[in-house]
Amino acid sequence: MNPSVHQKWETLRDSLRQELSGDGEIVAHIPGWPPSSIEKALRWVQASVYEGFYVAFRVERSATSATVWLKKWEFGEDEPDWSEIYAA
Repeated sequence: MNPSVHQKWETLRDSLRQELSGDGEIVAHIPGWPPSSIEKALRWVQASVYEGFYVAFRVERSATSATVWLKKWEFGEDEPDWSEIYAA
């Protein structure tokens, strides 16, 4: 395993966990998947990073829950806008 890839995964995981600390219910939106648990989302992030993709997340909060939005793109591609992935 490439140490820099593993470090990238750990950094993303830790950033997301820190962002969500203290939140109650968490729903994750993975492109092309039905709403999922944070555990599934973290596995998706890990697999995506290990496959060489860039990954980003966005967190939206309400009074009692958090929604995590995820996206990925390949090296050499422009980062997609959130609206390109999650059409209203």
